[in-house]
Amino acid sequence: MQRLRPAFLATVLLAVLLLAWVFPPDQAARRDTEQGLTRAVATYATARAIHAVLAVAQGTQVAVEPAGVGVVLAPGQALQPVSELVEQFSTLMLAACLAFGVQWLLLPIASHWSVSLALSLVVAAWALLRWQRRPAAARLAPLLVGLLLLRFGLPVIAAGNELVYRAFLAGEYTQAQAALGGTAGAPDLLEPTPAAAPQADTGWFGRWMKTLRDLPAEAAAWTAKAPEVAARARDIAAHAADHLLRLLAVFILQTVVIPLVFLWGLRRLLILLVGAAISPIAPRARS
Repeated sequence: MQRLRPAFLATVLLAVLLLAWVFPPDQAARRDTEQGLTRAVATYATARAIHAVLAVAQGTQVAVEPAGVGVVLAPGQALQPVSELVEQFSTLMLAACLAFGVQWLLLPIASHWSVSLALSLVVAAWALLRWQRRPAAARLAPLLVGLLLLRFGLPVIAAGNELVYRAFLAGEYTQAQAALGGTAGAPDLLEPTPAAAPQADTGWFGRWMKTLRDLPAEAAAWTAKAPEVAARARDIAAHAADHLLRLLAVFILQTVVIPLVFLWGLRRLLILLVGAAISPIAPRARS
């Protein structure tokens, strides 16, 4: 990078001090982080609700036992794979909530007046050494870069994260979240058909004979319904898995990939700017 002109360098340093004291970006960063945390908590709550519904559906059993002898059908067990997937997804979403929560808690620390004061002192010392063309400015540069990252790293990450979300991820998140919320009512097909209204009591022998007469019809009904139940369970699994993976990708980007990219980019930019600012010092030091 070319050497920075003194006027441009002075403008950059003044902007840093103004952002640190007069126009801090911390409120906007907290608002953006809170929005991300709200989305993560909503998705986590949806996942736990779906897991609870699936757990109830898995326990669905139909007993066809005339005189205590027969068969017990458990069609809800077809949902076991998707139930395990939802449980693992909810664990990962809890980690995403914690990531947003930690970022939200670190913002007041980074914006504390002591950090701004330390940054101001280092900026003033570095500018003085740079103006006097002393080699000590180069030795002070790592501390300057570190304090700049500490003071402005989290606000930049929060703003960039929310910007990328609104530009590229908002539609994907909204669609997947809405579709996932509708999955909670999907296992209704696995519920047994409501029993008919009770008839007049005809004694144990009459009830036994009625159950025996109804056994072929009930067995035929469940046999005919078995392929439909299996197909529906596969549809539920595929539907839920697709949207779970989409949501997981969104939150991995927001909690891991995007913060690391912005942090790396900010660090590289600061190193280049500070390096370009101190590059004229070396020739004067050797003369």
